[in-house]
Amino acid sequence: MSLRLPIKVIGRWGATGTGWQTLMVEKLSRVRV
Repeated sequence: MSLRLPIKVIGRWGATGTGWQTLMVEKLSRVRV
């Protein structure tokens, strides 16, 4: 699966510091669709 996100969204996540990718995965895995 791939997910396309706006540059601004990636910038905000990246600004949270080291490990932002892992944090994003944790948050997204909690989303119910």
